[in-house]
Amino acid sequence: MLEHIASLVKVRGLLVISQRLANKTLADGRNAHLIVKPTKWWMERLKKHFGEVVEVDPIKPKRIGVELAVLVRPFHTDGIGANNE
Repeated sequence: MLEHIASLVKVRGLLVISQRLANKTLADGRNAHLIVKPTKWWMERLKKHFGEVVEVDPIKPKRIGVELAVLVRPFHTDGIGANNE
């Protein structure tokens, strides 16, 4: 999934990841937020798919602690991170 998202980001992207269970469930009974993990877990995975990953404050301050907002830049085609030009 992250590989696919990374392929769509051409210059910069803003990812907003919920870090709490959803109020809804899927048809099979599972929670709609299938992956609820802490910031460290997400950052480790995001850094494998993007050249630059910077955590930012969520747009709505009340979301701090329940939502992870991250600015990302892709790797260059030569494999060097966008911040290593």
